[in-house]
Amino acid sequence: MDSQIKIAPCGLVCSRCDAYRATQLNAPEKLELVAAKWREVNHCRIELYHPKYSYLDIHPLQIAQDGSARQDDHHGGWFEFKTTFFTRAFFVGRWIPCLSLDAQRLFHTGYEPREKDLLDMQILDALNDAACQ
Repeated sequence: MDSQIKIAPCGLVCSRCDAYRATQLNAPEKLELVAAKWREVNHCRIELYHPKYSYLDIHPLQIAQDGSARQDDHHGGWFEFKTTFFTRAFFVGRWIPCLSLDAQRLFHTGYEPREKDLLDMQILDALNDAACQ
């Protein structure tokens, strides 16, 4: 048994988490295997929070050879992502893949926005595509 158990905000015990162990080993190939397993088993999204940098949503996508992707909509269907939806952004000292600002704005339509959605839109409006490449 671990002498001191660390439980992450996600609720998992870090020392028993494949993603945590792969991160500590700096093993991207193992992280990809973990991500594939989680996508297959959980069809889940992950939301990370940092007190300085706010929220970062990570969504499991099935990437096609042409660069388009799709995501389970939890109702038996799929969200479709065109290749033009993808870009990258500089976040906390590194470039990360992300959805373009236009795609993020699009995904905040078609439903009654919650307070969090309105805040997201304000943040998106304050940004510009220069922050992304």
